[in-house]
Amino acid sequence: MPPVPYGSEYLLEVLFECGPVKQSMSGAVAIDDVDLMAWQNNQAIDLSGWACKTIRNLSHVYADTLRQAISPLFPPPYIPQLDISPEKRENIAKGLLSWVDKINKVKMR
Repeated sequence: MPPVPYGSEYLLEVLFECGPVKQSMSGAVAIDDVDLMAWQNNQAIDLSGWACKTIRNLSHVYADTLRQAISPLFPPPYIPQLDISPEKRENIAKGLLSWVDKINKVKMR
């Protein structure tokens, strides 16, 4: 989840109480203003415009992450991503290939 401003963690509670996403023909999609308004009416709560916008933004991020997570190559969102340059990635890949080649040569003996 993206960072939530300090003191407004309650918005995450509202998001998960309202439902972080809803289902459509194409899969999970973010909640919209109608969903959020219905939740507010059912709970007799009146959220500010800023709070509603933040909840909807969080819902969009949640839905996007669900869609991307279908791929087995998608990194888990709870693990911080390393910022590795393309050159460094290439060096790591070459090193791993070299290591695998050495192991395979030992096995063939």
